[in-house]
This record gives sequence, structure tokens and C-alpha cells, in this order.
Amino acid sequence: MFNFNNVILLIKFKKMTITLFIIIATCVISFLCFNNEDSKMKLIFHPYTIKRFPNQWMRFISGGFIHADYMHLGFNMFALYSFGNILETQFFPMVFGDFYKMSYILFYISAIAVADIYTFFKHQNNQNYYSLGASGAVSAVIYACILFAPNLNIMGMPGWLYGFLYLAFSSYASKKNIGNIAHDAHIWGAIYGLLLPLIFKPTLYIDFLNKIIH
Repeated sequence: MFNFNNVILLIKFKKMTITLFIIIATCVISFLCFNNEDSKMKLIFHPYTIKRFPNQWMRFISGGFIHADYMHLGFNMFALYSFGNILETQFFPMVFGDFYKMSYILFYISAIAVADIYTFFKHQNNQNYYSLGASGAVSAVIYACILFAPNLNIMGMPGWLYGFLYLAFSSYASKKNIGNIAHDAHIWGAIYGLLLPLIFKPTLYIDFLNKIIH
């Protein structure tokens, strides 16, 4: 049986961050599925199947550990590496104290699922809709970092501005169905990343505004 404590002990023993552990696990699973269509189809997020077979609910999570191709995987894992380590080692301890490692694991895994809830209801009767990739969870990680450090430089602009522009674009792209991209997962992942830390430390909202103003 999967045990979070065993994962944490392994990470401590190997002196590895949880972010790096997640990246390695995602890469391994994605690599295995690149050339194995049957395995990919067993893990992929498919709302139509989940609605009709409740025992398939794990697809909400497993879909976040497989990717369409090497570019898709590389982009997501690079973004996760860039922001995940900061969130895990610097920001989460400010909110969760000694429980930051466990909290980070739960945050990431739940973000995969939460990012797809809207998509599930939107496409639950669409037999042809499939989704895969860690984009929703990565968005949660990035926007959580923006909450803690709104002036963090992202693509040459303050994080808060990047966050606003990206959400605006994702909303527009979702309405126009631009590209074969799960824009809704990006949006809801981002919202989750902003809201979850606030639930445990509401004063982050004041800190966020003060950092922007000053």
C-alpha cells in the first residue's frame, strides 16, 4: 500500500526534494507510456469513462503523470523544477511549518485532480475527449509562488502581471477552443494554487498586496 511517510523517508535518505522526486516519477511513467498505448489509455483522464465507471476515479490523478510527447513533458517538468523547489523549500514552510513536505505532496496531487473537476463536468458526456499532462498542477505551483512572491520575475515581468495576463489569455483561449490544450485545467489549477495557501494563512493576501504596492 502507498504510504506518504515512506516517500518522505526515501526523499530524506536520498537528500532529494519532493519536487525532484515528482519530476523523476512523472518522467518514468511518461516514458513508459510513450510507446505503450494500452498503458496510456488506462491512465489518461477520460471524463466519459469516469462518469460511467466510478472505480476509474484515479484517472483524475494518473492523467497528470503521463504526457503526449517529449516536448510536452519537458516543458511541464522544466516549469515544475523552476518553481516547485522554491515553493517547497522556501514558501510552504512559512505556512505549514514542520509539515511542509507532507503538505506539498498533498497540494501537488490534489492540484492535478482539482484542475480537472470543471473539465470533468464539461466533457462527461463527450466520449472523444481525453486529457493528459501535469499542466494543471504546474499552474497551481506557479500561482502559489506568485501569491508568496508577486514580484518574482517571470518571462521578464512581475509575477502578478504575468499571472493576470496568462489567466486572461487562458480564459479567452478556452472560450475560442484555441489549440489542443486543456486551458480550463490551467485556469482552475491557477485558482487552486492561489486559494489553498490563503485558507491556511489568510494574511498572505495582505502581504501580497503590500508587496505589489511597495
